[in-house]
Amino acid sequence: MNMLKTAAKLTLPALLLAAAGCANTPPSQFYMLEPVSKAYEPPPADAASLSIGVGPAQIPEYLDRPQLVTRSESNTLELDEFHRWGGSLSSDLLRVVAQNLSVLTGSDSVFVYPWEEPIDPKYRVHLSILGLDGSLGGDVVLDTQWVIASRDRRENLGSGRSVIREPTRGMDYQDLVAAQSRALSTLSREIADEIIGVSTRSGAN
Repeated sequence: MNMLKTAAKLTLPALLLAAAGCANTPPSQFYMLEPVSKAYEPPPADAASLSIGVGPAQIPEYLDRPQLVTRSESNTLELDEFHRWGGSLSSDLLRVVAQNLSVLTGSDSVFVYPWEEPIDPKYRVHLSILGLDGSLGGDVVLDTQWVIASRDRRENLGSGRSVIREPTRGMDYQDLVAAQSRALSTLSREIADEIIGVSTRSGAN
C-alpha cells in the first residue's frame, strides 16, 4: 500500500506538467480557398449556356496533406501542424476553379468532378498542379498545366501552361491563402478565356 501511495505521488507532478503543456498548446486554425466574387468584365452573353466540367486534378504529394506548406529561404518545405486546410486541398481547389469559371463565363452549368449522370459537360477541364506554395511575406507561385477536352475526351480543344506569381502582402497564413486564391483566380481567367474562344470558334455552346 505504501508503495502504491509513493507511485501516485511520483506520477501526479508529471500529470500536472502534461496538463499545463496542453493548456499552452495553441488551437489549430483552418483555412479555405476563396473564389472570385465578380468578373472584371461582363462575359459574352452566349457564354451563359456553356456546360463545363472541372476535374480531375493532379496535385503533388507534398501539397496533398492537411497542413499548409510553406517554402523557407533555404528552399526547404515547412509544415505547420496548427495551420491546416479545412478539408481536402484538391477538392477545395476544384471547387474554387469551378466557382470562378461560373462567374467568369456567366454559366450556371459548371460542375465539379466527379459528376453524376445525367450530367454530361461539353467542355472538360483537366488540371495538373505542379506547384502551389510560397513563403510567408514572400510570393506564392502557382504552376499548372491544363487541358480543355471534348465531351468524349478524344479531342484536345485547348491547353496551356500557367506560371503565376502572386505576392502574399503579409506575414501570416491568412495572407498566404489569400494569395493562393488570387493566383487561382488568374488561372481561372486564362481557362475561361480559352473556353469562350473555343466555343466561339466552334460556333456552338
